[in-house]
Amino acid sequence: MNSESNLNLKNSGRAGAKGKELKIEKFKIPHTYVIIAGMIILSFIGTYIIPAGVYERVKDVNSGRMIIAPETFTYVANTPVKFFSFTEHNLFTVLIRGLQATSGIVFFTFLVCGFFNMIQRTGAIDSGIAKVAYLFRNKGMLLIPVVMFVFSIGGVAIGMNTEAIAFVPLGVLLARALGFDAMVGMAMVALGAGVGFVGGFINPFTVGVAHSIAGLPIYSGMGFRVAVYIVLYIATVLYIMRYARKVKENPFSSVVFDLEVKQKSMSNISTDNQEIPDLTFRQKGVLLVMLIGFITLTYGVLKHGWGTEQLISIFMFMGIASSFVAGISPTDSANNFLDGARGVVFGALA
Repeated sequence: MNSESNLNLKNSGRAGAKGKELKIEKFKIPHTYVIIAGMIILSFIGTYIIPAGVYERVKDVNSGRMIIAPETFTYVANTPVKFFSFTEHNLFTVLIRGLQATSGIVFFTFLVCGFFNMIQRTGAIDSGIAKVAYLFRNKGMLLIPVVMFVFSIGGVAIGMNTEAIAFVPLGVLLARALGFDAMVGMAMVALGAGVGFVGGFINPFTVGVAHSIAGLPIYSGMGFRVAVYIVLYIATVLYIMRYARKVKENPFSSVVFDLEVKQKSMSNISTDNQEIPDLTFRQKGVLLVMLIGFITLTYGVLKHGWGTEQLISIFMFMGIASSFVAGISPTDSANNFLDGARGVVFGALA
């Protein structure tokens, strides 16, 4: 085969590769709002095609809620949604009506996330978690359950999940100092927060919102979620400890051994206390405000059946008080609130 033929093959191969790339790009997943809009349009079309029916609702003696009685279904005349109308609700008023119906949830998300960002901007949460992790740096295997517990409480109480990524370098540093590998450091931070998030029995961002949507008492069924959290926490801790013990005994068993060798980190990591500054007096005050807030929130929910209004008020107290204690100016505090609310626009409106 001559050089000209080889060149043609290469060019055709490149053209084919480009064609494949173009085809792959055509199958990009649409934006979430586009998907939601598509579902609305399908539902709109369905009002003209699918036979209409209704159920009677009865009061549930256990929860006091109005629920559907399955055996009472009857067909009724179709009342399809109009595409557009000057006098009646139509396809283009669906968004407004939906936001009006869920306004409590939308504002709950905006306000809680805004006030929580006010707390986070004080730096107390980051410093507190870093300090706790450092204090147990020389406790061997005890470090794993303790650090995981700290991060899991973050997931349980404030919905920490992806935010824990910022602490992965700290976890890696501590794990390597104890003779483990980077995987252990990453796992005890990320999986710790993940376990708490999944089993977040007092998480206002997941359980609180879900219960509001479902019309259930806020934080009802907490016993079951606590049990799920405990099981997940224990199982995850044991799994990570088992892997960490294998790495400790035989570094070659590390799944990231090549990385550890390249970084020369198995035995040359410094854990100088200067790398983790002490909590300031103001940061300690912020953590105290948070502790008081979450104790009050838990007591109010369990003993007085608090709902979303009270939850928002407690987060408002924590946000404003934390900013004041941290010495953040009112203007900066307001901007921190707006930044937090702005960050959840996508989720709140979806």
